[in-house]
Amino acid sequence: MKKTWVKALIIILVTIGLMGVSLLGVYYVMDEKQKELEKQVLELEQELNTRYTETELNFKINQSVEEAEEDTRQTMLKDVKEMLLETNSSIKVIRHYYPEDLVVVSGGKFHFLPIRDDLKKHNYDESKLEFAEDGEVTYNDGTISSIKGVDVSQYQGEINWEKAKADGVEFTFIRTGYRGYKTGKFAGDDLALDNIQGAYKAGVGVGVYFFSQAINEKEAVEEAEWVIDLVKDYSDMITYPIVFDLEKMSPDSARMNALSAEERTKCAIAFLDRIAEEGYTPMLYGNLEMFAVLAEFDKLEAYDKWFAYYDDCIYFPYDFQIWQYSDSGSVDGIPGNVDLDICFTTKYE
Repeated sequence: MKKTWVKALIIILVTIGLMGVSLLGVYYVMDEKQKELEKQVLELEQELNTRYTETELNFKINQSVEEAEEDTRQTMLKDVKEMLLETNSSIKVIRHYYPEDLVVVSGGKFHFLPIRDDLKKHNYDESKLEFAEDGEVTYNDGTISSIKGVDVSQYQGEINWEKAKADGVEFTFIRTGYRGYKTGKFAGDDLALDNIQGAYKAGVGVGVYFFSQAINEKEAVEEAEWVIDLVKDYSDMITYPIVFDLEKMSPDSARMNALSAEERTKCAIAFLDRIAEEGYTPMLYGNLEMFAVLAEFDKLEAYDKWFAYYDDCIYFPYDFQIWQYSDSGSVDGIPGNVDLDICFTTKYE
């Protein structure tokens, strides 16, 4: 709208110039020249009044504004069309026009969430991201150099960790187990302990995660204690965090889907704090929808974050340590597709 009024003002000034009125500018002046300035303004007003009636002048102003608005509309439509052809993503176009908001789709509608100044931001420079032809992402800004990682479960089958290490994998998150999204029953990952030992032996940094479906704080603590008990004999092998995997399941009937953001946040805090009590580093895993809409992110600021977002950019302003950027990566020694991650810190080494 600012551009619209600027253009309208220019048109009006040009019109005045065509009438023979010379408008050189308005300057701040000292008090002794104020009267001279007022005199010039009065003369200009008188000149305008002799040329146009108030109705004619208002018509010209409105006409100029309408022309400027139409010009702006056409320019915007052109820009939108070009971006849609380039990105094939309507939400990316919307995000372009709302840079001060996080624009997130959740529950079948758009959410425009103002980016908060009171929350810590990351300082990653997206221009320093490098995308290889095979889909692998690296980052180096001269200060931070990314560390390559994967996260795995029994669905990857038997992993040759020596080959994965040779292919550049420096850390991994291994699923320990999960809670059923219907029954709420615990189930362990059949290859969790094999993967912990195999990765550690190969020199790959080890962290673990639990896929939660807790619906209250008591259940979240039970999940944390289940993980603590499982890894108690392997605690010296775990240098990366123990992660609370917080996800919305696709079946609407999944038990955790019904929770409010407040309830979901309380579950996360209960798990993470119990992990911290045992001396491990707690971490929260979530995607954009979870962090921005489905949980109370401000109450989770104190915890390390593992952010899942599959795109060629990092559409998230707040602080996090690990980025899961793909669910279809390929790594030597790991059968089939695998999730790919990069870590922006060496503090877990």
